[in-house]
Amino acid sequence: MFRMIIFCLVVCFVLSSKAHALEQTNNQTVESFNLIVGKFDNFFKSPQKIIYRENYSESPSGGVVYVIEYSGVNLRYDIKKTDSMISPFTAFIELDLTTGSNGSCGNVSGYQNNIGWDNEKEALEKSNSPNCYKPSEYVTHPVKFGFAYQNNKWILKSVVYTEFNRPDKAILSALDLYQSVTNKESIVFNSKWMNLIK
Repeated sequence: MFRMIIFCLVVCFVLSSKAHALEQTNNQTVESFNLIVGKFDNFFKSPQKIIYRENYSESPSGGVVYVIEYSGVNLRYDIKKTDSMISPFTAFIELDLTTGSNGSCGNVSGYQNNIGWDNEKEALEKSNSPNCYKPSEYVTHPVKFGFAYQNNKWILKSVVYTEFNRPDKAILSALDLYQSVTNKESIVFNSKWMNLIK
């Protein structure tokens, strides 16, 4: 009888220790994601810019380059536990992002307007020219940043326009998850976005 009591106490202690460790892990996971949420919240308190290049056959260089300005509001987020051993948690941050570009001052035209430059240098030179940004042409869309918790850290997995279910390639390029610009100055210009996922 005494051995049975000892055995039960040991089992209860082990189970209690495992439950405590699991709860501690869950709390640390949530706290670490809250730090990322804080970074996003602070980052989008002021407008942010990305220089982006996309293929465009009508351009002499085969591409068009412009600077996109992002303003974010209505941040929301959630974390979910999964059954996966590799990614035991997933999470997202979603914002309503208003975007516009400086392409109207460019030397490449399309859709009856100028849409950007044929090179990164000139697009960067006009990155802070207020006359190149047309607020009347700005659009707002919800954008979702998807994360997975792997090897004890949060990894960004996707950046998607929610209503269209398509990736935001400009943001992905600034986060070094999609190739766009190649000039050193352009990469440096976009580099502050990397702080969101470090």
